[in-house]
Amino acid sequence: MIARLSDGVTLSQGAQDADRVAHQIMRDFPASMSAIQIQGDIQQLRETVVADVRPVLRTLFLAVAVVLLVACVNVSSLMLVRAIRRRREYAVRAAIGASSTRIICESAMEGVLLSVAGGLLGLAFAAIAIRTALQLVPDSMPRINSVSVNPFVASFALFIAVGSGVLCSFAPAFAALRTNLVESLKEGAQAASSASHSWLRSSLVVSEVAIALVLLTASGMFLRSLQKMQEVDPGFRPDHALVAGYQLPVQQYPTATSVANFNRAVVDELSSKPGVTAVAISNAVAVSGAFPLSAYTVEGVPAEHWTLKFAAFTTVYGDYFGAMGIPLLEGRSFTVHDDSDAPLVVIVSQSMARDCWPGQSALGKRMHVGNPRKELPWATVVGVVADTKVPRDEPNADQWYTPLDQPATLYGSGTPGNLSGPPSGYVTMRSRIDPEHMIQTLRSTIAEIDPQLALQEVRPLAEAISEFEAPRHFNTELITAFAGGALLLAVIGINAVMAFSVSQRAQEIAIRMALGAQRADIATFMLLSGAKLILVGCGLGLVGSLAVSRVISSFLFGVSATDPFVYSGAVLLMMLTALLASAFPAMRASSADPVKALRSI
Repeated sequence: MIARLSDGVTLSQGAQDADRVAHQIMRDFPASMSAIQIQGDIQQLRETVVADVRPVLRTLFLAVAVVLLVACVNVSSLMLVRAIRRRREYAVRAAIGASSTRIICESAMEGVLLSVAGGLLGLAFAAIAIRTALQLVPDSMPRINSVSVNPFVASFALFIAVGSGVLCSFAPAFAALRTNLVESLKEGAQAASSASHSWLRSSLVVSEVAIALVLLTASGMFLRSLQKMQEVDPGFRPDHALVAGYQLPVQQYPTATSVANFNRAVVDELSSKPGVTAVAISNAVAVSGAFPLSAYTVEGVPAEHWTLKFAAFTTVYGDYFGAMGIPLLEGRSFTVHDDSDAPLVVIVSQSMARDCWPGQSALGKRMHVGNPRKELPWATVVGVVADTKVPRDEPNADQWYTPLDQPATLYGSGTPGNLSGPPSGYVTMRSRIDPEHMIQTLRSTIAEIDPQLALQEVRPLAEAISEFEAPRHFNTELITAFAGGALLLAVIGINAVMAFSVSQRAQEIAIRMALGAQRADIATFMLLSGAKLILVGCGLGLVGSLAVSRVISSFLFGVSATDPFVYSGAVLLMMLTALLASAFPAMRASSADPVKALRSI
């Protein structure tokens, strides 16, 4: 039910009212429904709409925060380099009376101006990018039309920009001011004073590697999960199949007979078309989003031991299993003889057969709708088919099928099954040619039967599956893009810091070469210096990845959040790219002219 609370009524008060109504309904239950217990619950409609997507958005927000953190470390590295180069200026200003607080505040103000300028530019790019990105977002994402760069978003972005600017500039300026004043004013003290900041530069490199590895590992988990999901058999063959929805107007189809005539005409006409191999009409299909549920009873269960269990049911007309490509595992399919005058029959899914009759064949077993106390006729199981599920990361669920000509009898007299509301359903057809070429055939055939009937969501079955799984694809691609961005930023930062280290150690390198060190030895020495930092960063990144694994474990399918294959691949990729970033400064160090460096001593 959907209701609007009166002014001043809280959710808890509404829940109490709903629960009171539930108990009143149970008091009016007939004896046959005494085993059913219901209770009232209430939830905000907004929460119902966004409940499924909120955890995913939080994960994406975490990924964005990680990328921002990598960018902040990068900027801090550049600000540190700038502060080190200006340490003599800082020393002179301090010598003539400038306070440390003033110098740090000026440095922070410079960082804030840069970050605000970057934030404004980022907002402009975001406003443009959103128009493009929204076209790629799956339709299942709720409230997607409300996504925009509104004043709240702009204020939040500028707040983050200011905070990032202060943090990125404060620490480097403070570290530079800690240099000995006398030493900074001396000529030739550059190398000695810069050595005091090497630990900070090393820490920044380690941090970049660790942070980037966390996001890289998470991306690998999502990619591995997506791969596992795509390997799962959905239980039917989506190739060369077409599905379309419809809803018959009650004015033109007021009775079950008129609806049955429409169903018969659709199946007969489409089956006669060239290239069509199977046609069916059903109240639901595997890609329709939801199946109607019904409680059921299996013969042989005493009424006092019966528990309320639900299974999805599908009423079908025509060759539904052939049209969907669902394998028949045991027994037979429905035939034209399974009508209202024939004994009641059902076909169950493999999971339902296993759950209801473990260790036995389901063929010949009997069941009926509802609980044992209902005087409803029994239906015999004549077949077992494969489980179907879309999306494929959902667990197998019990499901049973019944001929469309028999639901009125199966549910008891006067209850015409799925025809209790506006008659609607799905047309499924399979052809030997590309299903996209069969769309016109389907539309023209329906137009001949009812020129005013509009079909809904006419599409190939494979396309419908893709739309259902689009959110997982989108989330995986987005997090992978974030991981790629973090990796790129880390590589740029490592390259910049290592290049600065090489420039600061130019005199040391020249002395080593003057004492007989070969250029290959210099390159190896510098590369090993970077490799040590990368190894430490990877170690810390693995610890962080294990901590983050608890957050993303609920979004994974068929893969552990601590999969060693993913961790090994992420570490290997991080190390290779980081070493590559260190290789260029190392080669530059080995190709330097030692004479020029020695002359500056």
